[in-house]
Amino acid sequence: MITNLKLSLKFGMVIMMLLAFCGMPTLSANAATLLVVDDDGFGTASNCNATTIAFSKIQDAVNSALAGDTILICPGTFDEQVAITKSDITIQGSGTALTVLQPHTVSVNSAGVLDPFPIAAILLITGATNVNVKGLTVDGSLADNGISNPPCLETGYYVGVYYRNSSGSIQSSHITNIGSATRCTSGVTVSSGFASNASLAVNNNMLDNYSNIGLNCGGPNTTCSVGGNTFQGLGPIDFSQAGIILRLGAGGEFFGNTIVDHFNSQAHGVPQFSVGIALFNAESNLNPHLLQTNFFSGNQINIQRQSTAAAFE
Repeated sequence: MITNLKLSLKFGMVIMMLLAFCGMPTLSANAATLLVVDDDGFGTASNCNATTIAFSKIQDAVNSALAGDTILICPGTFDEQVAITKSDITIQGSGTALTVLQPHTVSVNSAGVLDPFPIAAILLITGATNVNVKGLTVDGSLADNGISNPPCLETGYYVGVYYRNSSGSIQSSHITNIGSATRCTSGVTVSSGFASNASLAVNNNMLDNYSNIGLNCGGPNTTCSVGGNTFQGLGPIDFSQAGIILRLGAGGEFFGNTIVDHFNSQAHGVPQFSVGIALFNAESNLNPHLLQTNFFSGNQINIQRQSTAAAFE
């Protein structure tokens, strides 16, 4: 019996070697999987109305996902916070008008990197690489709303999507209604520390109805590549806003973006003005031609540099 078993194993190994030599595919134990989420708990990748059992919560699919997996979310509105700590995951919505992540409550689930102020993020990606978000609306209007300009390091932030010490991309998505009467807010935040890295590609998205910042990139090892997006401010209003902020050594590139309507009607001088792109202690050689490579309208200041080496606009 032992001899027969050895012969069977050898025969199996020879067959696999022949298949590989002939260029034929072999099965992998780590083959990527498509996980389907539908709000009624039934659906397939080709038919969200099918009766096949699917996940009813995005977080449940994330918990089951392995590296390389794609989570396909059917049309619907999903009342949940989502946290991702796994690398090589894709969150694929059915389109911004169809798939909406809109929680009724959002609790503090993270913190700043260089300063541990509290952060309540609707979609949190932390300590993970190559996490990609596509075709999704993240709507913060039910969990919190309002307009305020509190001391951010004390009250913390309310954030639509937070990449903390993580990398990936946000594509063809809508981040909207991230406002609060008690916290500072940003549609998207990307952060790193001295011993960590963060990088994010932000392409072809709409960010609007944020009360403070559209995109907040900060940290000495943070890189943001931002192209083809629209950042729509609330102005004229009676406090400061910014479409994009880079701070604390962050770098990146900005091209083909539309950045409009950031205007503080109560401002008394430059420190209180609203701005399209603000570079505060950012990488010194960052995009020397920001005015030419992006479209600005209705902003109090289009570009503001502070403690950053001057560059030709």
